[in-house]
Amino acid sequence: MARSEYNTFNQFHASQEAINDFVESIFNKAIEQLERENPEAMSYMNHKQMIKAGAKRLRSCSAYVWETSDFYILQSYNTFIACIPKEWRKACFDALRIEYGYTATSAQHVSKFEKEYGDGKWGVDFRYTARPIYR
Repeated sequence: MARSEYNTFNQFHASQEAINDFVESIFNKAIEQLERENPEAMSYMNHKQMIKAGAKRLRSCSAYVWETSDFYILQSYNTFIACIPKEWRKACFDALRIEYGYTATSAQHVSKFEKEYGDGKWGVDFRYTARPIYR
C-alpha cells in the first residue's frame, strides 16, 4: 500500500465499520507477508524458539515483534494483535479487540510497541483501532 493511501484515510470522519475494514486490510497484508517470509512464525513456539526464528522481545514483556520487508508485527500471547508499516511508521494498526478480545496486558503491549517502533515524537501519531460493533 502506498504511503499516500495511509494519509488519505480520515479516521475522524469515518464510521467504526470503515475503520475496522481499513485496519483489517492492512493487518491481513502484514500477516500474509509474515506467513510468506517466515512460515515458522505461524506455528506455536515457546520463547526460545521464537527468538531463534527471528522474533525480537518487546522490552522485557512476554510480547514479541516480528519483522517483514514492509511491517513490524506485534505478537502477544501467541496472537498477532498489531502492526506498523515500515514506510509510514507514524501509524499503528491495532487489531487486538478483533483478534483476541481486550486484555489490559495486551493493550500495554500495543502501547509499548507504538512507542518503540513508531516514528512520531511519542511513538506513533495515529492509532487505527478495530473494535467490535454490537447491534
